[in-house]
Amino acid sequence: MLDLFVPEARLKTPVVLLDDPAANDEYDLEAILGGWPHGIAGIIKPLDATTQGGGGSAPAATAAESAGGASIAAAGKSDSETTLTLKRARIRYCLRGKRAAREFDVAAGPPIVRELGESLLVVGFVSAATFPLLVALAQHADTRDFLRVGITGVRLDHSYNLARKLIVDGVISYHEHTRTLNRVLCARLELMRIEHAAR
Repeated sequence: MLDLFVPEARLKTPVVLLDDPAANDEYDLEAILGGWPHGIAGIIKPLDATTQGGGGSAPAATAAESAGGASIAAAGKSDSETTLTLKRARIRYCLRGKRAAREFDVAAGPPIVRELGESLLVVGFVSAATFPLLVALAQHADTRDFLRVGITGVRLDHSYNLARKLIVDGVISYHEHTRTLNRVLCARLELMRIEHAAR
């Protein structure tokens, strides 16, 4: 049962959006979350490979080069091999917020996100490029207590399978993938936020 009288539930909980425009072709999450009453603390997106000094032409979100140089599409025969490769992917991100934009890698991500606020809601579009940072946020002491929600399109594709893996592993608490997301997301997030505060 949701308890609206839990003190933490009355605190403002700004959202941090982790989006991947190269993979997310269904939702304008920035516009949808513009209706979040607690505000947007920051927006994080994977950097294109061409902006990272690698000289390549494929975006990080679709190529997501692994530590061994193999693409995610050929990451391994089992789910464990695939997700292990994803966690090791060399991906950099850019944070846009109230301060000047800053770039960072996966390891530096949790402390940087923590600087945005003590009580945050992380909403991430799940993809090969966002997977490593979502896992890092769940594992790091600075950010593991934040509520994390995964978004995917309505198709039962690779992103959907990754989101289910993140649910099973406890990396995200909820997974949203409805066609009516633009109408229902903020209301659902508020219910999730109150439930999370009550735990």
